Amino acid sequence: MVVVMTTLQNDGPADLEARTRVSALVWAWGCYLFLPVSFFFAFAAGHLPYLWFGYAEGEPGPWWFNLLAGVIAFGVLWIPVGLSLLFSRKAIRAGSRAAWVPMAIGLVLTAAVLVALVVATFQ
Repeated sequence: MVVVMTTLQNDGPADLEARTRVSALVWAWGCYLFLPVSFFFAFAAGHLPYLWFGYAEGEPGPWWFNLLAGVIAFGVLWIPVGLSLLFSRKAIRAGSRAAWVPMAIGLVLTAAVLVALVVATFQ
């Protein structure tokens, strides 16, 4: 007699942990697909304060105003990166060592954008 076990019969705690690990890892990588979209919205959000306060194109504002516009743009741009970091952390806690890769990419992207923001503000 041959017994075939399906995944429906294997719903133990280890199976649930494996599904959590894989789905969190997929979401961690999937969040990076929204990075170009968030870049577009961050670009628009960073330019809105200049339009609202009447600065002409190419006219530099005060450093605090440039920093404010940069922080707004960074906040919008960081949404998919932050979500990816959260899902990576969830996958790491579930035991996935592969989740360190999207975690490292998110941390490097965050550091690079923060350095660019500071350099552009005080230029």
